[in-house]
Amino acid sequence: MVERLKQIPSQIMTMWKELSKKQKVLIISVVAAVFLTLLVLYFILSRVEYTTLYKFEDTKSASETVNLLKENNIDCRLESDNLTVSVNSKSYEDAVVVMGTNDIPATGMSWDKALNNSLSTSQTEKDQKINLAFQNDIRSNLIKLDYVKDAAVYIKRTASDKTVFDDEVETSVSVMLTLKEAISAETANGIAKMLAGAVGNATTEKITIVDSTGNVLFAGDEEDTLGGSIHSAAEYKEKLRNTFRKNVKEILLACDYDDVEVSGENLQFNMDKITEMSKEYTAAEGQEQGLYDSSYEYKATGNNAVAGVPGTDSNDESVDYEIDTNGTSNSEVILNKYDYLPNEKVKNIDYEIGAVDTSKSSIGVVLTKYHIYNQKTAEEDGTLGDLSWKQFIEQNNRRKQIELEDGILNLISQVTGVSENKIAVTVWEQPIFNDTVKAERGYTNVVMIVLIILIIALLAFVVIRSMAPVQVTETEPELSVEELLATTKEGQELDDIEITEKSETRRLIEKFVDENPEAVAQLLRNWLNDDWG
Repeated sequence: MVERLKQIPSQIMTMWKELSKKQKVLIISVVAAVFLTLLVLYFILSRVEYTTLYKFEDTKSASETVNLLKENNIDCRLESDNLTVSVNSKSYEDAVVVMGTNDIPATGMSWDKALNNSLSTSQTEKDQKINLAFQNDIRSNLIKLDYVKDAAVYIKRTASDKTVFDDEVETSVSVMLTLKEAISAETANGIAKMLAGAVGNATTEKITIVDSTGNVLFAGDEEDTLGGSIHSAAEYKEKLRNTFRKNVKEILLACDYDDVEVSGENLQFNMDKITEMSKEYTAAEGQEQGLYDSSYEYKATGNNAVAGVPGTDSNDESVDYEIDTNGTSNSEVILNKYDYLPNEKVKNIDYEIGAVDTSKSSIGVVLTKYHIYNQKTAEEDGTLGDLSWKQFIEQNNRRKQIELEDGILNLISQVTGVSENKIAVTVWEQPIFNDTVKAERGYTNVVMIVLIILIIALLAFVVIRSMAPVQVTETEPELSVEELLATTKEGQELDDIEITEKSETRRLIEKFVDENPEAVAQLLRNWLNDDWG
């Protein structure tokens, strides 16, 4: 084997030397043309085609976008103007999705770009692009509002499960607003309704709106209950009433009731505003005595001495009359007054009590339990008796009042704080009739069944026909000129032997000539052509 391989170059050289100059030029030209063709094809197929993604207003945004795309393993380049970003055409859809997710540029995804798709674009990418364009469209409309400076919109659609319940699933929308000025709860509620209508939601339950400082302007899941922002006493009362109803309804539904209605119209609220003022005095540090509001001390002392009795009374002794003084006296007055300045702490507290006044409130509750009748079950267990299903429905289609279960009234009282004598509860039993579902065979089903039967019959016919015995008809071989002459020669020999009687072979030949003169003429022409050719 190795020796044969070694002989190949020498054999090729020998063959090459045997070729003429013209043949050598032709071979070289063909090889060169094939090589150049392969080279051009490789260059065309391996060349990266770049498509302009976006032209930015500043180089900083362009460079940040390039870095972001490279982080996501997307082939891109910055053009010579340092403003235009181009990406590999095969990665264009991925680049658009990355830019839209990161809110680049500020204008967001346009509908033209969202609807401009190639055959390689998957359905998931198409949905993402449409969702980004929709977010940008809503954002643009929000910015048009006088009090909104900027907005960020995020829409999350629930994946479809291809069932009839798809229409009941609502889309979640989260919005962050950069406000020029504060807005009221009514304004936020109006924005929420606009967003719900834009995404096709029947309610605002899945809508959330916050401002740039994190304050909740609207929370759909807290719209009716105590949550979100409250701007007036009337709004607070309404939300408190709804919370009251919700608590009662949830606890009763947990008791296997199918429907619960709670009336809160007679709920009384205590919205009194109380102002409380308190003063707190503390003794100075190191002081042992108690605190004085005021302190006053007064002390007076005096002493008097009596002299001789004035007048005409006789005196035993000689009397000296002193004019200047009549006696001696002294007195002392002590006055102590203290005014302390203790430390003082003053509190002014305003209370606004917003609560249900259970002592003055009363509520009404209507409970409903469903009694389900299935036609098939009713027919099997004898519930219908001698009645037809239609007659049974006519006799039992009215709801009836039933007794309240023990403990339910006390349960409501414990949940609400309202005394049992101020709670009215009515319980109804509502009949539900389920007819037996019969599969309806429409025109389409009938046509399909007929077609299936025809196809099966056709296949059976083909199989049976193919299994039947086939009658083989043998055809006489066509006689050539040589065979015909040989047969004629044999006939002549037979004529010599049997002069008076024609042979069977001769009769056959004559019969063949009489019946097929054109075939005999054709054979003769072929024979003549062969001889002269």
